[in-house]
Amino acid sequence: MSVSAVPTGDEKLFEEQRPVLRADDGDPDQIEVALTGTIQLDRTNAEHVKLFNGLRLGRHLDVVVAAVVVAQPRRVKFDSDANVSDRILRATLRAEDLTLAEDDTA
Repeated sequence: MSVSAVPTGDEKLFEEQRPVLRADDGDPDQIEVALTGTIQLDRTNAEHVKLFNGLRLGRHLDVVVAAVVVAQPRRVKFDSDANVSDRILRATLRAEDLTLAEDDTA
């Protein structure tokens, strides 16, 4: 390591490179997406019946969900000294439609 590479104290040793987040309340520490909703499958649709018949407890499925954003609340977490420890930005999506991903078979 050359002498010029040694931090002088005014520089950060490691600069965290985070993608720019469009948020109107600063720079949150965490971002989350919550899903909610119930989707009524069509009993007469063969693809819907195939999807439902393939459901098994613990089985991983790749699905495509069409959803609408219904909330974007901001939260904060506090440490034991009542100081803000994390700022959280969350979007809640309500599912409106569901299809099985093309590479997943029921």
